[in-house]
Amino acid sequence: MTTMANTLKAQYDLANDAFKNAHVVAPYVNGPKPVSAPDDGKAWLRPDTWKEDRKTWLKSSFQVAALSSAAQAAGHMQAVWEDILEGRNDLSSVTAFLQDVRDFTDAAASFNTAEQTRKANP
Repeated sequence: MTTMANTLKAQYDLANDAFKNAHVVAPYVNGPKPVSAPDDGKAWLRPDTWKEDRKTWLKSSFQVAALSSAAQAAGHMQAVWEDILEGRNDLSSVTAFLQDVRDFTDAAASFNTAEQTRKANP
């Protein structure tokens, strides 16, 4: 689980940095498109979309932290199951763990939804 979380974290970091550079930093640095500027594919500042892109980037930054929590939760779950199988613990700790898993998956789903919304409304 830790290896998978690290791989996902690296992918999220790359995607998050690429999104930030293309949709937040570059438009801010370039400013609004001058009337005389050619249509060269440059990322110009569009206040209506830039604000939403900035929100998406900020929200996605929190998803990376959730991956670390998931890896820790998996290790904890393994220890809990060992305790249950050896009779040192009951199922109430599994319920708490499952809530942690649900929180993580809800956070990941919200990131995915935000990304899909952004792609649908360029």
